[in-house]
Amino acid sequence: MFDLIIQLHEALKLPPMNEMGVWELALSGGWYMAVNGGAETVSVTPTGGATSDVERFCVVFWFNGWPAGVVDIAHGGFLAAGEAANEQTLRAALEQKLAEAT
Repeated sequence: MFDLIIQLHEALKLPPMNEMGVWELALSGGWYMAVNGGAETVSVTPTGGATSDVERFCVVFWFNGWPAGVVDIAHGGFLAAGEAANEQTLRAALEQKLAEAT
């Protein structure tokens, strides 16, 4: 999953993650993500969504406004495994955004 996030970051020609602090992006299918490349934990609230803390060097995902997963570069992560919110639908949303950016 993190490989797609890095590819998307590069395709959008964004500044280095450690210089951006938190990078937020709405994806298709109800997905939203926040990537924290900074050294401090940051609280993020997607439009109409629940607030979550995004730890340093982590990615938090929301599905339809609800926290649905975390990818932690150092410790792995977890992701919702429902019918609509799951790894396959998140991967498809990331791949679609990447295709749009290239």
